[in-house]
Amino acid sequence: MNNTTTSKGDIILYWEIWSVYIILGVFIILGNSLICTMFVIWKSIRSPTNTFLAMLASADLLIGLVFIPLYIGGHFLEYYNTVNVTEHIDSVLKFVFFASVFNLHAVTLDRYIAVFYALRYNALMTGRTVTFIAVAAWLLPALITGILLIIKSTAGYENSNFVLFGMEAIFVIIPGFLMAYVYLSIFNAAKKQIKQVASLEVRTVTQQKEKVRKRKAEQKAAQICALLVTVFFICWIPTLVEQILSMAKVEIMQLYTDIAIILMIANSAVNPFLYGLTKPDIRSKLMIMFRYRRGRDLVDTVGRNERSSFSTYGASRKQQTKVESINMNSISKQENGDARES
Repeated sequence: MNNTTTSKGDIILYWEIWSVYIILGVFIILGNSLICTMFVIWKSIRSPTNTFLAMLASADLLIGLVFIPLYIGGHFLEYYNTVNVTEHIDSVLKFVFFASVFNLHAVTLDRYIAVFYALRYNALMTGRTVTFIAVAAWLLPALITGILLIIKSTAGYENSNFVLFGMEAIFVIIPGFLMAYVYLSIFNAAKKQIKQVASLEVRTVTQQKEKVRKRKAEQKAAQICALLVTVFFICWIPTLVEQILSMAKVEIMQLYTDIAIILMIANSAVNPFLYGLTKPDIRSKLMIMFRYRRGRDLVDTVGRNERSSFSTYGASRKQQTKVESINMNSISKQENGDARES
């Protein structure tokens, strides 16, 4: 996230690195476009978690569609002394960075509510709430980027860098430690709930197995989201370190800058494969999309599945909520009994 100028020799010396950018850009566009398209087609996977993942895929898509072409094209334009687009490149990068961060915050909040407030999850994460969070996850990065542009134009580049670092500390670094703590708490709570449900005496073995299966699914979803957060910080930490070194006026090797940019771009290329291959609901829809190659077959299959799923959705949701209430009450009674015995 620092201003860099291109010497005329860079066009020749770094075409190999730019070819890596282009290859990663192709994977970014294909992978994230597939996730976004699937989210639009399949209504049954539009859960709050998947909504935020689709927003994350949209932010990653901007890296392939806007940042990479602007970055490579900008260096060519600088080579011919026609126009300087470094400021625009920097702004796009900041916007995508904060958009990814806020969407990861939204995913973490969703998983926290799903595990610690399971019975109230449907009441808390309504369509209106999800929409509000999703819109805020895009408006706040735009607001931050706009503020940084204003400060940069009025107070200078160095002052805007100090403000940027302050915003990163508030919205990225401190929340990063909080997210790590939240996911550790989620894993511990999920394991405890699985053991409690497995020890309950419910009316049928099927109910008990279904309850355990659901808790394991919640734990699996939290693991996937934690993996996304971990990979994100691993890939973006070199860029943050580069910014700190630039503020301290430390000379940075070009090789380090190239590696930092490659890791940053690679994060957007890896994300769709992480939740596309590890999240069961998304993986199943991907298999259907690849199974039916002709557009009409896919549309017909989507229509049939969506009609059948929504026809039974209301009844199954009520029954599921009732079973959850019975089992959670049983857990509370068991814990109270253990407390009295102790």
